[in-house]
Amino acid sequence: MIRPFVQGTSPSGRRRARTYLLILAAAHVAAAGLIVFLLSQTIGAAVQQHAPAALRLALVGVASVAGIALDLRAVLRRSYSVGLDRQTPRALSHSGMEWWVTPLIWGADTGLILTTYRVSFCSWLLLVLAAVGAAPPWSGLLYGLSFMVPLLVAMSRPEPEACDVDGGRRAGPSPAAQWLGVASMVALCAGLVWLQRGPA
Repeated sequence: MIRPFVQGTSPSGRRRARTYLLILAAAHVAAAGLIVFLLSQTIGAAVQQHAPAALRLALVGVASVAGIALDLRAVLRRSYSVGLDRQTPRALSHSGMEWWVTPLIWGADTGLILTTYRVSFCSWLLLVLAAVGAAPPWSGLLYGLSFMVPLLVAMSRPEPEACDVDGGRRAGPSPAAQWLGVASMVALCAGLVWLQRGPA
């Protein structure tokens, strides 16, 4: 979880905060791009070659329906979607390493998708799409940018904020982000049904 805190108001503090967030965001984009690229070019390429399109569409449909159910449950429980209940530990920032190591590892950790908790099942659905050859190899970069762009917008505010790795109890996910994920998966299911039936 990215928990903002004010890193001081001095120019050097603001520069450090901006650099911290830029490193974190760049590492996130790189890790997301890498994992989706590797998955789509290995398992995805094999599945695309050997499995019929109808089966691949059915797998994506099943994953989407499961994701909708899991995310609706998470919204009702005010919890996170399915995923590992862990993240980069707070202690890393106090380990004596260079200050830039923490955002680098933290960003890569969240970008890999597999290694931390998730706000929405949409992250997992991207991996499913890559694994069945339905996601282009560069789609992980778009996923990463969907994280990076809001972060860069937040940085443009008059008082830039840095990030702290919250190793304690999390405040909870954003319901708006979860509902957006549910809406995206419903739209994907509708698109799959439309593809199966064909345009009227």
